[in-house]
Amino acid sequence: MMNLEKLGLSSEDVLQRSQLVRIQGGGAYSCYCGHTGGSHENDQFLVLADDTEDALDVAGVQCEESGNGGIGVTCS
Repeated sequence: MMNLEKLGLSSEDVLQRSQLVRIQGGGAYSCYCGHTGGSHENDQFLVLADDTEDALDVAGVQCEESGNGGIGVTCS
């Protein structure tokens, strides 16, 4: 059996992200910049995190980087 490193593959290349989350623990959260009912509700993105608090932190950074900081973050 070949190992992934010798093949030049990462575990993310072999497994779908949802499967990887189950192996590593944590969860996949659907997040967007802003609050429920806001104009960015349709611009959701996936965040892999240990818990909701971590997901909100990661999503907050992504919202800041995209220029949508300061309008809040929603994850479910």
